[in-house]
Amino acid sequence: MPMRRPSLGTIVGSLALIVAMSGTAVAVTTAQSGDKLIRHRSLSGNRLRHNTVTGYEINESSLGTVPRAAKANALPALVWHPFTFVNGWRNVFPDTARPAGWAIDAQGIVHFRGLVGASSQNCSPTFATIPTSILPPDLEVNVPIFAIEAGVARLNVSTTGAVAIYGGTTAACGDNNLEGVTFTTK
Repeated sequence: MPMRRPSLGTIVGSLALIVAMSGTAVAVTTAQSGDKLIRHRSLSGNRLRHNTVTGYEINESSLGTVPRAAKANALPALVWHPFTFVNGWRNVFPDTARPAGWAIDAQGIVHFRGLVGASSQNCSPTFATIPTSILPPDLEVNVPIFAIEAGVARLNVSTTGAVAIYGGTTAACGDNNLEGVTFTTK
């Protein structure tokens, strides 16, 4: 049986297949690493691995201010009012820059600070009175605090404005830390 000659279309198709395959092989041998193709420090966010960018790589001066955060710069500073102590209680560190007292911020949150203590071991739990205008209506405030001698104590602010400290069921007559005590007036 005589061999048939391939048609021109078969030759062209075969030749195109050979060129295409050899072109791919050539492209693979000349491919470059991705690091060489991308300009240094210009990778887009969707190409970054998780947790690979730190503050070192970010120019903080180019960042804007979060719109609501700008309001924080306009808030007035807290005005601190000293406690008027009763029943033998005192400011433990009266000569410091942080004497015991209270303040109310622009959002209506009351803040306490300082270290208070009783002058005798038979003290009354009530150590001061604050204005009823800064208290939540018809609600007593009870907050755990650190009592130096007793461990954990309970700070109670009554609806009358009386501020008392209890270590269990009795007064916590030792030194008591008021730092970080906050409650809302609303």
